[in-house]
Amino acid sequence: MLLYVLVGFGLGLLFRGVPSALVVIFLMPLIIENMVMGLSMIPQLDWLVPVVKFLPFSDGARLLELSAPGDFGPGAPDFDLFPRWGAGGIFALFAALILASAWTLFKKRDA
Repeated sequence: MLLYVLVGFGLGLLFRGVPSALVVIFLMPLIIENMVMGLSMIPQLDWLVPVVKFLPFSDGARLLELSAPGDFGPGAPDFDLFPRWGAGGIFALFAALILASAWTLFKKRDA
């Protein structure tokens, strides 16, 4: 949960406001990441399969799971997802990148 808070804080600094940060923090995991995962199941877009394991909010959600990642159904490609703590590391790296870029822009714009 602390990583989600840090991402929200970083997005608030990055966009200089809460509304746009809320839009990104809800839009990205609920629509964009699910769309990428769904599109990767189309045979013509199978080049998206390796990208799915690096989706940051999906990895953050995987950090909260108590069991192994679920099955995506018959015919779904093998996404070769990271284990729980590896997924948490990807989400922590994403949070660090957001915070670093937000802090850099904050110092440049508002200092």
